[in-house]
Amino acid sequence: MELALHALADGVIDTLLEVRRRVDVHFERTALALPHDDSEQRLVRCVAQAMGVPVRDAAADGDEVGALLRLNLRHAGSQGAARAMAQADWAEQVARRASQRLATAPSGPPARFASLPGVQRRSAPDGQVHYLRAGHGPEALLLVNAFGLTLDVWHALARALLPRFTLLVIDDDPPSPELPRVYYDRADSLPRFLHGVRAALAAEGLARCHVASWCSGGKFALELARALPDSIASLALFAPSFAGIEGTAGADSAFEASLHTMCTLVERMPQSADSMARSMLALMKKSDSAHDPLASPFERADQATLHWLHAPYASAAHMLAYSRQLLQFRAHQPTLDAARLTLPVMLVTGQRDGATCSLRARDICRRVCAPVEFELQHAGHYFIHQNSALVAQLLQAFVAEGTEVAAPHPRFVRVASELDANEDEAALVSGEL
Repeated sequence: MELALHALADGVIDTLLEVRRRVDVHFERTALALPHDDSEQRLVRCVAQAMGVPVRDAAADGDEVGALLRLNLRHAGSQGAARAMAQADWAEQVARRASQRLATAPSGPPARFASLPGVQRRSAPDGQVHYLRAGHGPEALLLVNAFGLTLDVWHALARALLPRFTLLVIDDDPPSPELPRVYYDRADSLPRFLHGVRAALAAEGLARCHVASWCSGGKFALELARALPDSIASLALFAPSFAGIEGTAGADSAFEASLHTMCTLVERMPQSADSMARSMLALMKKSDSAHDPLASPFERADQATLHWLHAPYASAAHMLAYSRQLLQFRAHQPTLDAARLTLPVMLVTGQRDGATCSLRARDICRRVCAPVEFELQHAGHYFIHQNSALVAQLLQAFVAEGTEVAAPHPRFVRVASELDANEDEAALVSGEL
């Protein structure tokens, strides 16, 4: 019974911590709405009091934090809330659990990818290919990162996957003092990457590996699956960006279009890099601190990870390097009209992802393969970090079960494989807007 009570308490605690990580003053602006159910109401009130969160009467539909709270309680088995709370000291147990979780919640900048247990930097025999290796799991998983962003965005997910997988990442040599250089830094980045994967697998004595990509790494991941069909066991695409690919459903997001305009200007006028970087950084910091009460908290990156987003604009050198990479990324047109991929593919998008176009990602994936598709509710572009525990559960289940995988949590909503010409497509377009 104690385990059931802790699971229920964690459903509330996880919700509150997730919101606070994104917008630390959210509940000072908008008090937490209590559920309608009496037993759940008492549970939530108890947790909220222990965590210093103000509450208000039950809200009508439309309260997004309340919707996430209901999903988490449902997953924890809230139907048994009254029975679990029949213990005389249930309130003391819940308050103690909340205090413990609050005291051990991560604070400060997230851990570095290089701090993963046992992580090693290795080289293939030719001395030209360098990669990172972590873990000793029975199956190999290659991580394909976004250009211009540190590998640290993978740390939480990688750590959760270590018991199951041996993780591999193609790396720079020497490690770039500026931005990561593996993806789109040079005109021949793609063939160099493909060669690097072949060499790393050979050096590790591996015939096959699974692949997980995020954001702009999606294009390289698709090319990899097509180039090495016998070496790639499965492919998971998390919040992929296919910006720059025309003739598909959807379009560039406002964010993608703005980046294109900015980087095109920097490429044409390199002398503008310093002023553009300073202006962009100031604009982003102002936006980060605004805490627009009308915006969904789930659209935001965590406050402790904003330096990841700011890195491309930290200097003129960063701005120039990032602009070059972005333009080469947009110019990359993966093959969409060749034979369909036959390996298991999973596409996961975030319901609140304002950085990429989920409709375009679905359309492209359906053209090249038959993916299993999920949308993570109340999640933005950075869910591989923000919701790493859930993503790890889903990824491990996908590797084991393929496209027959079942969602490990009700936050993962299965997306129909075929769009209805009217109702479903209209809903998706509306969601993109």
